[in-house]
Amino acid sequence: MDPLHEEDLSPVKGLTHMYPDRVLLFSNHECSVYCRHCMRGRKVSDSTERMETADLELCFDYIRNHPEISDVVISGGDPLNLSDSKIDWILENLEKIPHVKICRLGTRNPVTLPMRITNDLCKIIESHNTDHLSIFCNTQFNHEKECTPEAKEAILKLLKAGVSVGNQCVILKGINDDGETMLRLHRKLLELRIRAYYMYDPELIPGSRGFRTPLAKGIQIIEYMRGKVAGMGIPQFVNDLPGGGGKVNLGPNWYLGFHKPSRNHVFRSAVRGTYHLSPEPLDSEYEEFYPEISEDTWSKLLQNSYSAFKGLGPLGEPGK
Repeated sequence: MDPLHEEDLSPVKGLTHMYPDRVLLFSNHECSVYCRHCMRGRKVSDSTERMETADLELCFDYIRNHPEISDVVISGGDPLNLSDSKIDWILENLEKIPHVKICRLGTRNPVTLPMRITNDLCKIIESHNTDHLSIFCNTQFNHEKECTPEAKEAILKLLKAGVSVGNQCVILKGINDDGETMLRLHRKLLELRIRAYYMYDPELIPGSRGFRTPLAKGIQIIEYMRGKVAGMGIPQFVNDLPGGGGKVNLGPNWYLGFHKPSRNHVFRSAVRGTYHLSPEPLDSEYEEFYPEISEDTWSKLLQNSYSAFKGLGPLGEPGK
């Protein structure tokens, strides 16, 4: 099953062109472990999906002929399961394309096979991490128990090669589908010097029904985490839209709306649950853009709201 319809968005074998300025390069059909929730499980371990050198060259030709492409995600399978020489060759080709400025390595090897992140591999990556090409890495830790000393050593090697590392976790039923578990994971990731990137709503994958969670779970998790860890430790909760629609962000509704007569926006605090007012600029022409708050709602909130003229006290104390 291809829930994102990547094959329909593939101009040549191994390349997905969903967004105008970005492509995904399916570089390899093998992984160090095989995740039940993998949204490319249809391709992984299928020998017909093997990317030969000729296939990769056709991908590079397509990228060269499309100057709007500035960002290439190298995925798979796991691209770091390729040989050092093949990784070197792929990065060299991308570095030589003038309009390609960003390369992102999508790999679980820091989690599942950290010893693959060798000094030799990092030297290769660093040699292409230049003024012409900026290389990033996105990995996938789903639980704090995966944050091992070996994983930290692998991450530190990548960082020393100038590669910033982000994490894309997946909500998995019974494993990490609650706020406290996700909070502990992302606190641990910051200790490993990994920044939060995405938290995925699980896809419709054959055999993974037992891992799927209600959409509301992700929103509840983000609401729980906000205020308990720094912003760089809070992922964006996204749904990769079935049918090839791309990613959309989802989250708690901290913004309640706009009170037109007083020209105030009303927000709910993620830390305390209190209500706060923020005025719209006097010369604004965007009043019609905002959802309006009714007079009834406004009157209920006004007496218990805070603003630039009325502030809260320290945590645990009443407001001024």
